[in-house]
Amino acid sequence: MTTLQRLSIALFASCLLATSLPAEEDALSGLIEETAKSISSIQTLRETGVWKMEFDMEGMKQKTEMEVAVIFERPRRLYLKSQHMMVVCDGSNAFVRMPMAGKYYQVAVKEGLSELLEGSFKSYLLGMLPDTKALLAKDAAAALRDAAKDAQIEILDDEQLGDRDCRVINFRTKKEGDAPWMKQALKVWLDKESGMIRRIESLPLSPEEIAEAEKEDGENARVAQMMKSLRYTFELTESVVNGPVTDEDFKFTPAPGDKKVETEMGLGMGGALGGGEGFTRFELSGKPAPEFSLKLLDKEESFSLSANTGSVVLIDFWATWCGPCVKALPEVKKLHDLYGTNGLVIVGVSRDRERDTEKVREMLAKQEIAYPVGMDFKNIASDYKVEGIPCMVLVDRNGVVQGRKVGFSSSGFASLKKDIEAVLEGKTIPGAEPLTEAELKDLQEESVARKSRATMRGNTQLNTNWFRVRWERSVDDVRERATERVPVSVRIPPRVLVSRTESEAFVLDAESGATNAVIPLPPEARVANEMEQYPSLSFIRTPDGGRLVAMQMFYKVTGEDSRRSYTGDRTEVRGINVAGNVIWTNTFDKDAHVRSVEALPVSEEEDVLLVSTWNRLMLLNADGKTLVSQQMDHRDRLDFHRRPDSPSGLGGFIQGRRSAAFDLVIPAEPQPQNP
Repeated sequence: MTTLQRLSIALFASCLLATSLPAEEDALSGLIEETAKSISSIQTLRETGVWKMEFDMEGMKQKTEMEVAVIFERPRRLYLKSQHMMVVCDGSNAFVRMPMAGKYYQVAVKEGLSELLEGSFKSYLLGMLPDTKALLAKDAAAALRDAAKDAQIEILDDEQLGDRDCRVINFRTKKEGDAPWMKQALKVWLDKESGMIRRIESLPLSPEEIAEAEKEDGENARVAQMMKSLRYTFELTESVVNGPVTDEDFKFTPAPGDKKVETEMGLGMGGALGGGEGFTRFELSGKPAPEFSLKLLDKEESFSLSANTGSVVLIDFWATWCGPCVKALPEVKKLHDLYGTNGLVIVGVSRDRERDTEKVREMLAKQEIAYPVGMDFKNIASDYKVEGIPCMVLVDRNGVVQGRKVGFSSSGFASLKKDIEAVLEGKTIPGAEPLTEAELKDLQEESVARKSRATMRGNTQLNTNWFRVRWERSVDDVRERATERVPVSVRIPPRVLVSRTESEAFVLDAESGATNAVIPLPPEARVANEMEQYPSLSFIRTPDGGRLVAMQMFYKVTGEDSRRSYTGDRTEVRGINVAGNVIWTNTFDKDAHVRSVEALPVSEEEDVLLVSTWNRLMLLNADGKTLVSQQMDHRDRLDFHRRPDSPSGLGGFIQGRRSAAFDLVIPAEPQPQNP
């Protein structure tokens, strides 16, 4: 997971972090007690809301929107739904469904909804707003206090939001280890009557924070650039407190094709998150740690696990190119300083390439790391089931694996210290509980599926009926390319150009400028969309005169004036004959993300239509029928060029995680296929 992806998730959940300024401790304590009292009085709740985020990234304005819904009945029934997850509790059983994976998991609920905050579902509820967590908790005030410990709060004057009286606060996270520009301030409106959050609004960075952000480099520079322009909000669109609810509201029905997994491991998140901040269970939990010998950097000796029997060993897999790994190093150093004389041995295993050895040396010197570190040229990480870094594995004095921690969170190191202290005392921690056979089976299936998806992502497999590969080369451990705005392009001079007036399109010969055709624009090609953008026009040549092609994106609009927000809804591509009549329309939903539509010449007199989305390339004929639909890795770029020795005279290159050259081979009688 990239820094940008982690940040996007963290921003939607950042309201979980709040604490008080010393001068306001009494006022905040009163606010927490009043809010908890209001929340505890709620017997039923039905709410829907919308998260909206917009920012600039590499010159493009990005806008996203995510709807969320909550239905609640005290003490045992719950319905939570977002774009990425669904949690349903019918009173006896709880279900978590991951829509993108097409999987769901079921667990019995014995006492009440508070079990979900402590049990195996905890990982999936991390992004809940604190008011909803308080709603589920046994002690609402304790839940709010727990959610109020890592930021600074300023209590503002009450405000009216619509017809509701609201308490208003500003807060800013203050987690150690995060850059100043990561600690964005928020303004929050709390309904006085119900205690629930009605609105959240991000506040701009200060000039000092912007100055700090501009000093960043690498991937952090992209994230810092985004943060400078970031604006996001949460707003309730419906809230009914103590109103009617029905059994149907809490009925879980899998989607067609969904697969039930026996354990949370099968969902694809449990193996990494494990339901807690400390060391969590994974494939090696409770088993003897694999023996290894690691040649230490700038030393003659090697580190051997067996030679450290009798000590508690913490193995830290990291790399200099991994931002979270670098952030974690000072925290790992603190663990060494705290427990190094009490029986804890730490060994760093760098995943850097051999040619980057000097970078590792420089990083260790900069961080003043004194514990042993070596380079993982023997792929020790594979034996320890490492699929993402930073990854720390804890081994007890008898050489038994006690669990692992994947990822970095400065606040989570308190839990790691607690686990390490327990193991130093000879105790067994929850992370050491071996996985069951069912969990291992689910985890293995998910691992296979994940590798399959990675293989698909990592290689754009060309349709052999249309593309013939001349050569290809893959480079091990290649860094991912930045996402291209247009992943597919035609680098061939156009045969015709299109210009337009309000009512007509002029098709001009690219060589002479002569007018080849004047095409009346139908009403559909004359209307602007919600952002006042008119359709983009291109022209494909055909034996019967050609087709004008109009592409237009449409948006959902919410809010007014400065709070207006646009979210992509669909893209329509229309074929228009020379008489100005629409003869076909193809509609792509919002998930397709159409990037470009242009003509690709396949002969001296004829073109096909090239349509590219974020992960697919399509060739359409003049009737709008799909001739070929080709999956692409979204990190690859595909360019078409002239290639005289190709059967079609066309070819091109793929650039990305794989480099390749290809010829375009057009079947003698290409047949339309299903899109």
